Amino acid sequence: MPNPSSAAPVLTALARPIHVAARENPQFQRTVELLIAELAQPQIGTTAAVNRRVGLLLVQFVRAWLARHPQGQPGSWLGVMRNPVVRAALTCVHSEPERPWTTETPAAEIRVCRATLSRHFRDALGQTPGTYVTQWRMDLASLRLRDTGEPSSRYPAPSDTAPRTPSAAPAACPPGEYRSRSRDQGFGKVS
Repeated sequence: MPNPSSAAPVLTALARPIHVAARENPQFQRTVELLIAELAQPQIGTTAAVNRRVGLLLVQFVRAWLARHPQGQPGSWLGVMRNPVVRAALTCVHSEPERPWTTETPAAEIRVCRATLSRHFRDALGQTPGTYVTQWRMDLASLRLRDTGEPSSRYPAPSDTAPRTPSAAPAACPPGEYRSRSRDQGFGKVS
C-alpha cells in the first residue's frame, strides 16, 4: 500500500487497473518470461533483477496506456509525458532538487519564457511550477524523515511561492509525529 502523502504521481494517475494483452505488445511477453525465469530459480542478484524487470513492466504499461489514450490525461502526471515543455522543465528540476528553483530558472534552462512555462504547467498539471516544486520537495523531505528519522533542510522552498518549512510533513504535523504515524501505518522503510 503506497504512502498516500507521497504516492508516485504516475501511479495515482492510473487510478483504475489497466489490462494489456500480450498480443498488444510483444515486449510484455518477453519481460514477463524473464521475470518468471528469475523467480523460478532465485540466485545472487535476484532481488535486483526482479526489481528492474518490474520497473520495466511499469514503463511498458504506462506506454501502453498512453498509446490507448493519445490525448494524454490533462491535469495529471501522464499529461506531463505528452507536454515537452513541462517534461523538459521537470527533468531539470528533478536532476537537482536542492537547487533554489524559481519559475524563471527552469524556463531559462529550457529556453522558454516564464509565462509559457506557467501556462504549460497549469495545462498539464493544474498547478504552477512553484507549487509543484514545493510539493515535490515536501514529498522528498517526508520520505527522508520517514525512512531515516532525520528532517531534511536540503530542499529549499521556491522563492516565488510562500515560504514553507521543507522538513514539515504534508499532513501539517510536527516531523516526529509524522514519522511515528507513517511508521505505525506500515509506511516505514522497506529494506
